[in-house]
Amino acid sequence: MDLTKYLAVRDQMGSGDMLEWSGKSVLDVLIRIKTGQDVNHTSLILNLESPASGPVLMNVEAMADGVEPHFLSTELSLYDGRVFWYKLKREFKNEIPVIESRMFFYAGRTGYAYCDLCHQLAGRTIIHEGEPLTTLFCSETAFVINGGTGEVPWPGEVNKFLNRWEDRIEL
Repeated sequence: MDLTKYLAVRDQMGSGDMLEWSGKSVLDVLIRIKTGQDVNHTSLILNLESPASGPVLMNVEAMADGVEPHFLSTELSLYDGRVFWYKLKREFKNEIPVIESRMFFYAGRTGYAYCDLCHQLAGRTIIHEGEPLTTLFCSETAFVINGGTGEVPWPGEVNKFLNRWEDRIEL
């Protein structure tokens, strides 16, 4: 993917911002057909500020091995598809410490929710407040990390359910 648009807005990105991805694989296309959305994957940005190197943006996402952080610039440079950035609204900026804490909590200790994804395909997965979660899929991760409970949104629906981000910008 060409990084020109990303590099133009990179300094405005921060923890709690959301990314939605539209890939070209058969699975990506099938997800979009099932959901009726134009994206098939959801992730969140984590800004690890370093005094030596400045901001280091990580892409926190649920993948086959579970919830993991990856270097955002690397993920984007290798990606073959479209990516949309949603900036966290100003009124939710005070929640960034809680959002970051939840990202650290789930990363590395939460597996991928294959069963939840199957439930989601048949209807909707439900998250109950206080429910211990050991597995998550992509939009479920973004939903839970932002305090969501109830019906879990598909990729492309997270902002409709939570209304925490500004309008998307294509990178």
